[in-house]
Amino acid sequence: VNCFASWMTMLNNSLSEAFGSPFFIANEGWGGYTCADYLELMQNNRAWRERMELLKPEVWLIHLGVNDGRAGRSASAVAKDLDSIISLLGKEYHAEPSDILLAKPSFDYAEGAEPVLRGYCATIDRLIKERGLSAGPDFFAAYARNRQQFYGDDPVHPNQEGMALMAKLWHDAIASAIGSEVGE
Repeated sequence: VNCFASWMTMLNNSLSEAFGSPFFIANEGWGGYTCADYLELMQNNRAWRERMELLKPEVWLIHLGVNDGRAGRSASAVAKDLDSIISLLGKEYHAEPSDILLAKPSFDYAEGAEPVLRGYCATIDRLIKERGLSAGPDFFAAYARNRQQFYGDDPVHPNQEGMALMAKLWHDAIASAIGSEVGE
């Protein structure tokens, strides 16, 4: 049930209100996808590519990793795929590094997930620094506490209150990354 709640409408509305201009948030996520799966989609899914060419996004939000952990992927494999995703956004869609917000994965309460995801967080910190990206939210830290408040019984999908927190964290990261550019 948690998968049917959405943070995007909340985020869209909060950004539109804060900046006094309309925002359009498109979620191009795919359930169960690892970083490798998403890279494959970006490279080979014609419909996805056509949407990006038509929409011409100005800001890119990347929130991947939990499914990689569940698939047992190494931090180095995740880093390689994220780096390729970032390169593709720059090369094919002219995304500036500062317009790419790379988030840390959501916390996963499944047994053994925490150390794996913690390794991904270190990889993400390194990529942000090396590539000059904007830091997205740290969902790992945000959801590593208060499971019942933000997740309920689901080990990885936020509930309605967790979705509201997700929208707030994305809002703060986006406002930090683009705040000085709005209205120029």
